[in-house]
Amino acid sequence: MAQQRTYQVLQNSQKPRIRWWWPAGYVEPAVLEQQLSDLAQAGFGGAEISNVGLGSGRPTMELQYLHGSKRWNDGVLAAYRKADELSLHLDLTIGPLWPSMVPGLHPDDVGAAQELTFGRVLVDKVSRRFAGPLPLPIDPPAGRSPANPTVEPQLHLLYVSALRISAGSLDKDPRATLSVDSRSARSLKSAVVDNKLEWEAPDDTQWAIVATYRRGTAQTKSSYEFNDNSFCEPIGGVVDHFSKEGVEAVESWYERELVSPELRELFGRVKGNLFEDSIEIAQSQYFTPNLLSEFQTRRGYDLTPYLPFLLDAKPHFFAPVKPSFTSLDDTSKRIRHDFYNTISDLYLENRVVGLNAMAKSFNLVFRTQPYGFPLDMAKSAYLVDSVEGETLCFSSNPHDAFRILATGRDVAGKVILSDELAAVIGMDYKATWRWLLEQGNEHLALGVNQISMHGLPYPESPTSTWPGYFSMLPNPPIPSFADAWGPRQPQWEFVSDATAYMSRAQSILQRGSPTVDVAIYHRGLDGLAGGFSDPSLNAAGFSYAFPSEGLLLLDSATVKGGRLWPKGPAYKALILVEEPAIDLSLARAIGRWGELGLPIIIVGDAPTTIPGLSNTLKSDEEELLWIFRSILGLSTTRQVAKKEEVASALRSLGVQPSASYADPSAELITYRRSETTAEGAVEWYFVYNHSSSSTSQQVNLTGSGTPEIVNLWSGEISPIAFSRVGASQVSVKIELRSKAATVVCIRPEQVDLLGDVDPLRSPVEHSVIPLGDWSLTIEDWNPAEPGVVGKGSSATTKTELPPIALTTFAPWHELLPSTPHLAGIGRYTSTFSLPSAPHALRFTPGELPHGSFGLTINGSRIPVDQLGGPTDIPSSALKEGKNELVVTVATTLNMKMRVVSADVYGKRERDAYGMLSAPTLSILQ
Repeated sequence: MAQQRTYQVLQNSQKPRIRWWWPAGYVEPAVLEQQLSDLAQAGFGGAEISNVGLGSGRPTMELQYLHGSKRWNDGVLAAYRKADELSLHLDLTIGPLWPSMVPGLHPDDVGAAQELTFGRVLVDKVSRRFAGPLPLPIDPPAGRSPANPTVEPQLHLLYVSALRISAGSLDKDPRATLSVDSRSARSLKSAVVDNKLEWEAPDDTQWAIVATYRRGTAQTKSSYEFNDNSFCEPIGGVVDHFSKEGVEAVESWYERELVSPELRELFGRVKGNLFEDSIEIAQSQYFTPNLLSEFQTRRGYDLTPYLPFLLDAKPHFFAPVKPSFTSLDDTSKRIRHDFYNTISDLYLENRVVGLNAMAKSFNLVFRTQPYGFPLDMAKSAYLVDSVEGETLCFSSNPHDAFRILATGRDVAGKVILSDELAAVIGMDYKATWRWLLEQGNEHLALGVNQISMHGLPYPESPTSTWPGYFSMLPNPPIPSFADAWGPRQPQWEFVSDATAYMSRAQSILQRGSPTVDVAIYHRGLDGLAGGFSDPSLNAAGFSYAFPSEGLLLLDSATVKGGRLWPKGPAYKALILVEEPAIDLSLARAIGRWGELGLPIIIVGDAPTTIPGLSNTLKSDEEELLWIFRSILGLSTTRQVAKKEEVASALRSLGVQPSASYADPSAELITYRRSETTAEGAVEWYFVYNHSSSSTSQQVNLTGSGTPEIVNLWSGEISPIAFSRVGASQVSVKIELRSKAATVVCIRPEQVDLLGDVDPLRSPVEHSVIPLGDWSLTIEDWNPAEPGVVGKGSSATTKTELPPIALTTFAPWHELLPSTPHLAGIGRYTSTFSLPSAPHALRFTPGELPHGSFGLTINGSRIPVDQLGGPTDIPSSALKEGKNELVVTVATTLNMKMRVVSADVYGKRERDAYGMLSAPTLSILQ
């Protein structure tokens, strides 16, 4: 019999990375080096340095530790030296916390973040006269905080206007939305003298005087920091994210203060990223000094008279956006569309492209999370060198937000879509490997192929308490986030199981290129929102992408052989879902593609108007209607009333999915990558069960070779029973627990890419093997020095308690009621006898709701399924006669934190630690 084959991951670039949180420069090189060594041993391929300070609500760091200090710079250099020695990738967050800031940048400086703000006053209806100073902004600078409570950026007057009010009042709310007649707008700026105005209304209706200004936001740090902390000395300023000058301010500081010749060389050897987190800019409305001229060039008209329709009353970062003025007609809506398109363009062209170049100049690769305001995410993913999504911000659209980013990556022909995994509110010290990897499986099925775990803290800080420094602790109104991974967590015992799983999945999903069935038009300015909410398309086996108008208007967006982007993703159809308005240039392109044979599906009514402001609106709409009448007349077009009719419409046009399911209700999601080899095409399928229950069903997959299955936990590659479906598909049986995933590889029959193939076998459980008595030994974790703050706060004592002879499986706090807050590691030991060594055994774990586990047989560690699935034990681990079985359980620290930090965690519910039911062992034949 041939030797068992395993899938090998050899490159660190294919292994997961982890956020590495530093308390600014309060770091020691020796500790940093040890943490990197621990990560390498744990199976990580790299880390990302992030200065997150002490956390919201904590005191300001001493000057010697601030961002850009000698201590900070020395720490960065030491970390890169060690990463180079270990062949790890090391990334660097662009600045302390986020958004990007530069020490000493004043809000009036070139390159500092700007905002559009306003003051308004109602004209007395009796006298109809206004005389006095121009109204000043109704809100302070959006970035003002306790760190800079008195800063007053210079006001730059842009426009003064008078507007007739049709509805609304300021009597009860000075920030109320007022409805106005857009045709009544009158420019008064020429009448302003020394910031004073005299004006008489033309009638006795209600009029408002509006003064619109530009000013610096004065933002110095993350809007989540409600304190007087400063990360820099002198105090930093957030940069303009829409101008080249904003990038130049960052680059100049890096050149001047951080990047020595040695560090630049290390950047190149370590091959890391320069990373910018999600865009959390404090502003009343986005602006940049040259916006008005850029708008005129790009949109063809002067924005100035329409500025009131862009004004928002937004007193702080977390306040909902409330337009200050809306028009009776759709003018304000059209103006905002054009404005945000311009803002999106400026961000993409100046910041993304600029930071790409800056990073390259330092031998880095720029990676960003391109969301946080109305922005064409797909176009950003196309332009940026490396793109990233996340669990937290994508929670409102968990499937399609990742697909949007994947679309831009795929159209650009790039490989990596990174994922800030498991930054979930309220899960600090409650996360398990199962919980984390269930989320990871979902994201991998949507196009992700590089995990960046959230996260690893430095061990201690000046304010840390046991089990160590963690900046993500709750500080109302700021919540806590998962999680503080590392040796402080009992579950770190099994970190290599998780990293090996993620590494195999990532390696496979970085092979070849993605194969996605159809494209669904996505309005770029919808950002994270939008998508295809109906489950029917996925249930029918179709995979889909979301190109925006920014992508669809690229020169590379062509059709050949009925495929869109034939040399790229090669989408088989384009779908428009209930789109009332669409860009005229895009409509013309869709018309051409339809004539070239691209199948088109229109859900609901075809578009009838364009979204922006136009002086030729009537003729534009007439052309638009003509284009879509022509499209609807094509034999390759279908119009359906509802989303659930799309799949059948596609099939009626001969468009077939890459996968199909015997049970469409099971919520499988299948992601396909196609690899071209000298011997032929190899298809890789990542199949994920999104449902809350297990599934066992036949799945048809496109590919004409021989299928094999890859066990992502062990790496074992096994043949799988299959039948052929026509000339181009195979049917295989997929068995998956809830939130679990597997990989099917279909390789050419004449070539074995990965080694010799074992004879085909379909093992079945034959009989249960009785297990002997169970004993449990618990190692309880506690602070070494209760109450200590700062140095020594991470020290842990691990006390082994006397063994317990189990008569039943129950939570630890029930087994030992005198010590109800146990947390740590438990070892369950039993024995079993074999008259002769069988081919293999199957182990099924007991219920384990709040921890992770490992398995050893006769001292040999067996890779297990941390999601609770069965594990096959190879015959090589077994022996004739008595065998020892040990199940090691590692808990979270939640129960311990309820006692040690009762002021923070005391109200959390009790967790049931340990195995709550007995495992089983059966013979496989």
